[in-house]
Amino acid sequence: MSVPVYMAGLFGGVAMGVGGIKPNVVVLGADQFDVTDPAQRKQRDDFFNWFYWSINVGSTFSYIFLTNLAVQGLPPLIPESFGFFASFLIPTVSFFVAVVIFYAGRDRYVKKPPQGSALSRFVDILCCAGAKSLHGKIVLSGGLAFIPAIVTTIASYFIQDPTLHMAFAVAGAGLVVYGTLVLMTSGQDTSWVLEAAETGQYSLGEVKEAAQVVRLAPYFSFLIVFWAVYAQQNMNFVMQGCQMDLRVGSTQISSAMLSMFDAIVILVFVPVFNSVVYPVVEACGIQLTLLRKMGIGFVIAMACMLTAGYVEVWRKDVGVLAHVNSNCARAGEHLPMSTLSVWWQTPQYLLIGIGEILVNIPSYDLFYSEVPESMRSVCQALNLLTTTLGALVAGGTNSIFSFWITSDLNDGQLERVFYVFAALVVVNLVGFILVSQGFEYHQPAKTTLDLVSGLSPALPRANHRRQTRQT
Repeated sequence: MSVPVYMAGLFGGVAMGVGGIKPNVVVLGADQFDVTDPAQRKQRDDFFNWFYWSINVGSTFSYIFLTNLAVQGLPPLIPESFGFFASFLIPTVSFFVAVVIFYAGRDRYVKKPPQGSALSRFVDILCCAGAKSLHGKIVLSGGLAFIPAIVTTIASYFIQDPTLHMAFAVAGAGLVVYGTLVLMTSGQDTSWVLEAAETGQYSLGEVKEAAQVVRLAPYFSFLIVFWAVYAQQNMNFVMQGCQMDLRVGSTQISSAMLSMFDAIVILVFVPVFNSVVYPVVEACGIQLTLLRKMGIGFVIAMACMLTAGYVEVWRKDVGVLAHVNSNCARAGEHLPMSTLSVWWQTPQYLLIGIGEILVNIPSYDLFYSEVPESMRSVCQALNLLTTTLGALVAGGTNSIFSFWITSDLNDGQLERVFYVFAALVVVNLVGFILVSQGFEYHQPAKTTLDLVSGLSPALPRANHRRQTRQT
């Protein structure tokens, strides 16, 4: 009885709860600000930073406290046998308190009235326009490719045969890559969407709103590549750490524990970026637009992969610890640890955390401020979907290059896998810069465009067009 209840709670309660909360809570929070007021516009920009910071407060608490509570309990208050029960009870009580507080403030919120099924209208417009355009059919095929990609990859998790498992995993990743490439190369041109207005079924305003969403399709794809890199911290970073020196005193720590550094980096550096880095850079006359931040984040993600590759080469060069077996080894398996301390992984976790600040927080803002009000929650859901799709790409890439990822990494070439991901980020960055040169913000930037200098995705052409319209 306990297993079915657990599965129902995990895949029903947690999945549906997260799916309902995450896309909507960020939109509700941002809706509380009036962007026509410069002071509130600045507060809304800060909101996205502090919203993401608060997420990582919870993440850090879970990593540091709840995971240890589940395994060890909290003697003498909570015995070890009740550790897992307590680790689930605490979040449950916290959610109950949160719901009470949330409901108590219901009369104070700015609430945008519902406008019908925006998603169904959006899909109808795209289908109508796609039927009249070859370009539209290509774009839609790219978007639809993600559906079988997810199904195929999930199916691979339940396949025991190694060859068939790899085939399904690679097929899923291949479909994601196809969809990503199509949206990157063809998604920016939204002229085909406007053909839906010619049918008379939809107003020109509705069609333009749909086109406003479609123009963000390339950025949906660019984010997938970033999340493929991000997924390495729960995949190859852990494997790499398993064969580094895990000793702390007389015990060995878990290499997976270093994942908490990502959340800690965000807790430390979000206030630093918000209060120091961004104001200093803009004081120098450089406007850090959303896309500029994301571009810098991609560069840092590339640096993260290069750093991880360097650490792997270094790890293999320094030799192994004699007569010491890694705590990651299976029963009866010998898994040697190198003399290089696992703490040398800290720089790559630092870089991926900073990259996350520069990419993910602006993506929340981008998929909120640059889409119609009626589509904001849907677009936030699509933004969050890129995390899953990135993990699919990461898993598929690891399957393709599995001959470099051996049981004993000293016999493999894990550094080459990191370099492959670095190369993917380079290609992604080039496409990002090319696409972003023609991007126009629908909401004006918070400072004058005349302050902009240097290489800037998104601004040169947009600035020129605005000046042309004014003259």
